[in-house]
Amino acid sequence: MTTADLPETRCAPVRKSKAAKRSAHSQRCDDEDFGSEFCRWAQEKLAGEPSGRQDLLEALQGHVVTLAFHRWGCRVMQYALDAADDVSRVLLADELRGHALAACFSLHANFVLSKIIEVAPPIGSQWIFE
Repeated sequence: MTTADLPETRCAPVRKSKAAKRSAHSQRCDDEDFGSEFCRWAQEKLAGEPSGRQDLLEALQGHVVTLAFHRWGCRVMQYALDAADDVSRVLLADELRGHALAACFSLHANFVLSKIIEVAPPIGSQWIFE
């Protein structure tokens, strides 16, 4: 008899308790609330005073790839690209260099690529087509 024949090691569907399902649902709702709050806060910052806008644009640098592939982060990146000047747009867009193919197939990052093509100067988005 092999270990694969033992009842404990057979592939069986894992059943979650009702409490675990409620906890997972509660976590999704909390993430949803946090994500929408984050988007709203970023929109206000980007539409507000130039100093606050620039602070947020600088804070986003280094996190573009992570945000672009995230459900809420991709929206924030689109708002940022709309609000940024050409220099900041090129800096933010350049962080996605090397990730263009994955972004094309992503449910979220494809919108960031589209926004880059729409608002960035041609020299700042040429790498997408290469």
